[in-house]
Amino acid sequence: MEKEKDEERDVFVSSHKCVLVKGQREEKRGQEIFHYVGGAAYLDSKGPFRDRLEFVGNPSRRDGSILIKNLDFSDNGTFTCDAKNPPDIAGRPSSVRLLVFEKASQITAIVVYTSWERHALVGSDVRLSCSFFSWQWTSPDVTFSWHYRPDGAKEGIAIFHYVGGAAYLDSKGPFRDRLEFVGNPSRRDGSILIKNLDFSDNGTFTCDAKNPPDIAGRPSSVRLLVFEKVPVQAGVITGAIIGVVLGLLILIVAIYYLMRFLVARRVFSLSMSKHGKKGKGKEGSQQKQALAVTDPAKLKAAASEKKKQESRREKK
Repeated sequence: MEKEKDEERDVFVSSHKCVLVKGQREEKRGQEIFHYVGGAAYLDSKGPFRDRLEFVGNPSRRDGSILIKNLDFSDNGTFTCDAKNPPDIAGRPSSVRLLVFEKASQITAIVVYTSWERHALVGSDVRLSCSFFSWQWTSPDVTFSWHYRPDGAKEGIAIFHYVGGAAYLDSKGPFRDRLEFVGNPSRRDGSILIKNLDFSDNGTFTCDAKNPPDIAGRPSSVRLLVFEKVPVQAGVITGAIIGVVLGLLILIVAIYYLMRFLVARRVFSLSMSKHGKKGKGKEGSQQKQALAVTDPAKLKAAASEKKKQESRREKK
């Protein structure tokens, strides 16, 4: 049987879920309050929890949870759970500390963030990021948990857990010797790194984080797709199409304004040429008028010459 870590932590609930068949309330040497053996549960009938202790576990599912009712300040203490599953009998008990308050601590929501989908190549490494938002300062009791559900499977398996400053990696599952914790809990980062990817690693990875007293929140999931060659994402194709369309629109607008400019320039040139001819005609008549005023004899000679030319034309 896998050894359980002997840990002591504060809880704010009246019952604690753990794998147990025997429970003790520790004082100087501890006092036995519950024992389960041979399919029968033996409860404390004379001690401090008489008539307040109930067995709510399911040994067939490796659950030996107990429920303590009607809590009092005198119930503060450390509860130790020990379990034996013959022939697996070598192991250490695990402890939980119970603190009873007059008023429950404020519990607020926590928001967990992961990517939506990650693509990676066979044989490469991939980092699965997990972070969270909380109104509270980062607690020294912050926890991160990762679960993995393969494609086509209904249930997931636990592959990573961080608690009490220690990281517990998957040592027997599909990611043994390939999983590494690369996060920084003090910065609210619970990222993991999976090495040497294979097609069988395709699936959904779910991250859950707790930052006491912020414990109410939903886990976040990221889907991992492993390919022999990473496909071009649909977003890249869509972006390229949009870019081409915008480029064509800009080109059409530029051509339109260029044509307008050329047409306006042609119209302006024609209008200037017409004004030039009119100016020349006016200048000729003005010169004739000036000549008549300055030299009347020349004007009469020109008139007679003109009459002669007209008479010759009539004779012809």
